[in-house]
Amino acid sequence: KRIGAFTRASLELQIAAGMPVRYGKCYPAQEENVCFSVFEYQDEYAGEYAGEEAFYMVQDLINGVPYDIVHTISRLRKLQYEGLQDPITGATEPEKPVIAVTGTNGKTTTTRLIAHLARTAGYEVGNTSSDGIYINGQLIEEGDTTGFLSAETILLDPSVNFAVLEVARGGILKSGLAFLHCDIGIVTNVAADHLGLKDIHSIEEMAEVKSVVVQAVRENGYSILNADDELVLQMRHLVNSKIALYSLDPENPAVLDHIAGGGVAAVLQHGCLVLYHGHETVVVAKADAIPLSMGGRARFNIANALAATLAAYAAGFDIETVRKGLCSFAPSAEQTPGRMNIFRFPDFEIMIDYAHNTHGLKALGGFLEATEATRKVGIIAVMGDRREEDITSLGATAAQLFDLVIIRENEDFRDRHFSEIRALLEQGIQASGSSCEVLVIPNEMAAIAYAVETAVPGSFITVISENIPEAIALLQRLQTAPVI
Repeated sequence: KRIGAFTRASLELQIAAGMPVRYGKCYPAQEENVCFSVFEYQDEYAGEYAGEEAFYMVQDLINGVPYDIVHTISRLRKLQYEGLQDPITGATEPEKPVIAVTGTNGKTTTTRLIAHLARTAGYEVGNTSSDGIYINGQLIEEGDTTGFLSAETILLDPSVNFAVLEVARGGILKSGLAFLHCDIGIVTNVAADHLGLKDIHSIEEMAEVKSVVVQAVRENGYSILNADDELVLQMRHLVNSKIALYSLDPENPAVLDHIAGGGVAAVLQHGCLVLYHGHETVVVAKADAIPLSMGGRARFNIANALAATLAAYAAGFDIETVRKGLCSFAPSAEQTPGRMNIFRFPDFEIMIDYAHNTHGLKALGGFLEATEATRKVGIIAVMGDRREEDITSLGATAAQLFDLVIIRENEDFRDRHFSEIRALLEQGIQASGSSCEVLVIPNEMAAIAYAVETAVPGSFITVISENIPEAIALLQRLQTAPVI
């Protein structure tokens, strides 16, 4: 009976770790008090470990001693994953659909939206992003999780049958990709950010780094490229997969040629997201009906929605599911924390966003220009490891967008003291020729509190936040605070 229990336990441990094994048998040997146990395994090392642990588990159960099954299953998953890994890169060949998203800006929102579409389609979804690892919309690990180990967590989890992975520059340069191939790869854009770090000194070199994602797409998969970004569009010459293009311009020549050749594309046309596949044309949704578009004012989010629409189409989702998903995903603190979260007060509004570079702030500028306000206030900061020209450029851009610029500090200075960062931002503001007002309030929460306390009726305040959860919590408290 003990050997039978041992054999069964060896199988059940592997099954619990996501390895679908079934065969097991025990039988007596000719020698007295000796039995043989035979059981199936997928990975030799995992099978051997399962057998060892099954022995200890059965003994512990007989003796009434607690057994740490969680640790054993975790270790089995790790052994299974290691068995699938490439011996040189450590990457694995995923056994579930994988969509990988990269780019300078927009990748987090695009990743979150695709994950939402996949959940709408009925999948058990795992996704990584710059704010954490999620399984079916639930945060399981907080932090910047856009690297190798975070992707590995999702790829290894047997409860996940659809993976959407945000892939950042830092993770690629540090450890490469966690997968040998993916089914769909997306590049949102390439802009001047993180230049001068890790030996990447030009935007062209940064494009080479980002292109790694689409070069990993399977031949029968899709590389989804932003045709409005020339560096991204040129990646179509590097890939071995099928190609899908998207654009905010329905007359984009590259897109028109691609459609004429029978290719897949998505464009913003007559205020609608329109999908093309050769001669087939499908109106997916009105742009202003998609909450992410903020009534059509946030064009950069319309671009993100076009990319997500193509990913869903390439993954085989039906159009009604895509439409439903697009129209049920809002830029809220719950669904997209830190990305265009607007908090409404009786006579003014305040928005939290993560436009931490010039490209992102300029994109946000289109939304701000379309937003009516008596006064526009911006709370800004920048990382100290950015080049001097990047810091002054962000200051100049902020000066063109806001009537009042409040400069705050980041908790992590990254190579420069706050006084130097502040001076460079002020230099950029002065060089812009703007007459905007400038204040310095180092603490982010103090800066937000000041902006709220001094808000004039009809004003719109933009917070470029570093500590998003704390900023959201503060504004939620201020919204419910009694008026004195």
